[in-house]
Amino acid sequence: MFGALKSWSPSSPKYMALQDDLEVDLQLRPRIASSPIDSRKFIILQFLPWMLTTFFATISAYLILSARNVPKCNDNFSTAYATDFGPAKSAIEFQEVKFNGGPSFYENKTLYIPNPDPIKYVGEPSAQIDQSWEDLTDNRYILITEEEARDTWGEEYVEFWDPYRGGYEVGLDVFHTLHCLNNMRKMFYPDIYPARDTPDTRLHRDHCIEQLRQYIMCSGDMTPIPTRYFKSVDRNYVDSDRVHTCRNFQMLRDWTTERHHGISAVSAIFQSTN
Repeated sequence: MFGALKSWSPSSPKYMALQDDLEVDLQLRPRIASSPIDSRKFIILQFLPWMLTTFFATISAYLILSARNVPKCNDNFSTAYATDFGPAKSAIEFQEVKFNGGPSFYENKTLYIPNPDPIKYVGEPSAQIDQSWEDLTDNRYILITEEEARDTWGEEYVEFWDPYRGGYEVGLDVFHTLHCLNNMRKMFYPDIYPARDTPDTRLHRDHCIEQLRQYIMCSGDMTPIPTRYFKSVDRNYVDSDRVHTCRNFQMLRDWTTERHHGISAVSAIFQSTN
């Protein structure tokens, strides 16, 4: 999963990321201290990758909602909320998903990930990882009809006309939040995903953190997460590889792709400026 944040040596081949063609990826370039790293910072740096592993594994699993080899859930609860986008409600399906990516300990006290996701989303930057995230979030904004816009936003809908795309543009928030999470991932690799340290990039970073915070608090996931005792380190550690009740992410992804460039895609209408 999330590998150690080691520096790139001159002899190591560098992976250079491509620019996001839909939204500008804004990351901070951290200031590099000129003084030697003291022992306290060294300890923090030792454990930081594993803290990040737990964070990204848990959040990624929650947002991605993997649809592989899972049974449908039979609980009696509403399949949609009043705030869900009406035309997309047909794509809502609940299922039970076992999360993965939680850390464990070898007998020599070394942390490792026993059950990584089959699709690689974290670790040292690579074209494979970038493509995995692109597959999650690509083509996330679609055009909708005027009737759909009015039904969704009421009379306020007129404010959401996009003259450059020629229609009313909308995206499901799950994809926006995944985009924010991917931006957070990139911040840890400024050499690969460079960005200027400006007020705009800092604001976008804070927006992504706030988006993730509110998204998680809004879901209020009540799945019980135990802590497991590990003899090698003589302590308990969170066991986050638990079964959760989720929406089928692949169905939402397929619905969005179809509405973006499938037979049900809404054509652009460019209004005359005369």
